[in-house]
Amino acid sequence: MPEPDGTFSRRQGLTRQFYARSFDGKQMRGIIVLDFSNEALNQILLAQRGRWDPQENLWVFEDGTNYIVSPDGTYSNIATFSRQELRLPRAPLELAQEIRSPEEMNIRELKHYIEVIASSGDLQRVRRLQVSLNQKYAIPFACLAFTLIGVPLGLRPQRTGSSLGLGISVLIIFAFYVLLFITQALGQIGTLGPAMAAWLPNLICAAVGLGLLYRANQ
Repeated sequence: MPEPDGTFSRRQGLTRQFYARSFDGKQMRGIIVLDFSNEALNQILLAQRGRWDPQENLWVFEDGTNYIVSPDGTYSNIATFSRQELRLPRAPLELAQEIRSPEEMNIRELKHYIEVIASSGDLQRVRRLQVSLNQKYAIPFACLAFTLIGVPLGLRPQRTGSSLGLGISVLIIFAFYVLLFITQALGQIGTLGPAMAAWLPNLICAAVGLGLLYRANQ
């Protein structure tokens, strides 16, 4: 059965798809709503305009057409309307209003954005955003992992030029970001959990640093 918001069911998957050609901040134009709430597509709504009514907590569509589709794919009914109200979730409006990338959002904003995406049923996008959210916590701690690597390198006798140390530093940073890219991709496809995908580069660098520190103390 569909969820109460009529958008997503774990058994059925996506139950409605909402498309709009443009959005001016208040009103959407060129709207198409595909209804998958039954096993087969059973309704297509086309509307010239649409807006969210916060008082009634519903969508108001204007100047449109409803196409009722039978299971065999034929149109069983076609009806035009000048105004139609539907109780669909508010998620399409919030998605249209949010134009920034996850990297530009702070943690609170990104958490809210993930909730909006989750209500629309796009679990793959939710997983990608959860990886980005965990990276906002993990990346600031990368400096500690770099410190653990840098301390034992700094304790080594300076029998070579400073250019070698600079080269090693650049190599370490490059390796870290390659590892970050790989684990991020693995997290986005579900091979790793979001938290593991974000924190694994730090853990690996910290382990390398501790190993170097142990050897330097021998």
